[in-house]
Amino acid sequence: MKTIALGQFYNEGMFLDKGFQWLYPLVDKIVISEGKLTPFGKLSQSSEDGTRKIIERWLKGDADSGANKIVFMDAHEGNANNREQAEGNNKNNLLNKAN
Repeated sequence: MKTIALGQFYNEGMFLDKGFQWLYPLVDKIVISEGKLTPFGKLSQSSEDGTRKIIERWLKGDADSGANKIVFMDAHEGNANNREQAEGNNKNNLLNKAN
């Protein structure tokens, strides 16, 4: 059985390095999305605090090590009518990527 961590991030840069350091050795796969969910068909907005750059640094290290544990995608809310649907749609996308 594999252990998979799912995460949605927006302006979480100050927590990511410590979180990844703690989580990385414990799981087989990390599936994450980054961006502010904006329902009603708008495009998600990227973080303003360098969150994406930190994720990209971890992705590069992951690829360099050959581990390929991290799967990364932009936040995607699908056809949502409200914030709760947007969050649910994004979580479903994360679960689909985990499989």
